[in-house]
Amino acid sequence: MELDAIFIPRPDLEQKLDKILDVSASGAACVVWMFGDAGQGKTRFLKEYLERKKDITIAAYADCASPIGAQSVSVLNPYQPLKDVLEHLVANRADSQRSLALVKNISLTVLACIPFVGEVAYGIKEIRRDWNEYKRGERKVDFERFIEEYFETLHRFAEESPLLIVIDDAHWLDKQTVEAIERFATTERFTSDRVVFVLAARRDEVQRNPELLGFQTRTSQSPRASEVIVPPFLDTQIRDYVQARFPAAPPEIALLRWLEHKTGGNPYYLQSYIQHLLSEELLNADGSVRGNLESYTGLPAEIRTVTQWLMKSLPEEDLTLLLAASTLGYEFSLHEISHLARQPVLGVIRALRR
Repeated sequence: MELDAIFIPRPDLEQKLDKILDVSASGAACVVWMFGDAGQGKTRFLKEYLERKKDITIAAYADCASPIGAQSVSVLNPYQPLKDVLEHLVANRADSQRSLALVKNISLTVLACIPFVGEVAYGIKEIRRDWNEYKRGERKVDFERFIEEYFETLHRFAEESPLLIVIDDAHWLDKQTVEAIERFATTERFTSDRVVFVLAARRDEVQRNPELLGFQTRTSQSPRASEVIVPPFLDTQIRDYVQARFPAAPPEIALLRWLEHKTGGNPYYLQSYIQHLLSEELLNADGSVRGNLESYTGLPAEIRTVTQWLMKSLPEEDLTLLLAASTLGYEFSLHEISHLARQPVLGVIRALRR
């Protein structure tokens, strides 16, 4: 089976977002912070969720560009996530007539700032008179009014249908977009709009960005704000994933326990380890075990890369603490302990060293 075709449902997350959509549909603009570690499956879940809700909402997805080294690429493309959202909102209307109807609700300032392509561009014909006035210089594009008119556009869209907007990797949001979303969330004119903003992010990255952390703290104080945590896979979900990956035979208990111990339920780690075991010939093509898993200590290259990246992102004090813990031989499953105690891994290590 193709790996991309495997999707393990997460009914708990879906139910939480469904409730928020119901609240918004009754007349409330909502902001949802969705937190999850790298590889926890935020993106896959949200894309599947948007697909499921496209018949009852106007849905859009945008992701933020990762920085190059320490330099944010958003310096060159401010508001890019918002621009991508608007293009996606219009493009997601399967009926071309409805797409054109939406375009006619977009102000010329916004149209001038967002390079619409494809069939959407023909919507400009519907407003040819005003457009020609711009071309003759009788009107000027006021870029400073872009955000104000952008949210006026969303306001008009929401009058037709509820909006569901997902911004992925929101820990890389540019300053201008952060300020714009906060303005939308706090402006009285828009507080009753049927709009849900879902900001998916890694909490540790948000906490390292003072501006973003301040925004998250302020928005979380609103009764229209929610926080959703994407947890690791449960043992039953790990079993379902392995069964979907190898449908010819039921998964072996030993394999499931080994994968749960090694991956902690992280979907990306789960996929990587299975692929690694196949390439190392510790698994047969049907998913049956052919080698000694307990004595195997190999680490998939993808996980090694992620681990090195996470280690580099730690403050010097926390990095030293982890290295000290490894030297002392703390080989117990910190993930399980931290999960049960509902405490960060580093906090667990500090408590154990006291």
